[in-house]
Amino acid sequence: MNIIFLLALICFFSCQDDHVPLEEIENRIWVLEQIKENETGKIQMIAEYHFLELRDEQIQFSIDCNRCSRSYHFVGGDSISIDGLLNCTRKNCIEKDSVQINYYGKYKMWIEGSKLMMRNTNKEYVYK
Repeated sequence: MNIIFLLALICFFSCQDDHVPLEEIENRIWVLEQIKENETGKIQMIAEYHFLELRDEQIQFSIDCNRCSRSYHFVGGDSISIDGLLNCTRKNCIEKDSVQINYYGKYKMWIEGSKLMMRNTNKEYVYK
């Protein structure tokens, strides 16, 4: 095997940057596609509209027909810590979502193709 090819292959697998590419993640609306249970591997496809947006150190998302936000900051290059008070509009939603996500805590984030992946200790979220 060619030594240059071998070195390039080694670098490809060991020289990966663990930093989340902020310019690809922030200031963009992501739509939830599926949720995977980490323990069981069960995948739930999402038919309802759930969005996620990271802008100006605020993570914005939907619960029912309400828009919510919390502060976030990146930690360790590939993870996000979501904390602070939950601020939501207070509309009386006629329809309730079957899936309600209240983002809080630490999540590992990465880009996989054109998808945004987020994982905490319980679940993995796939956004398109």
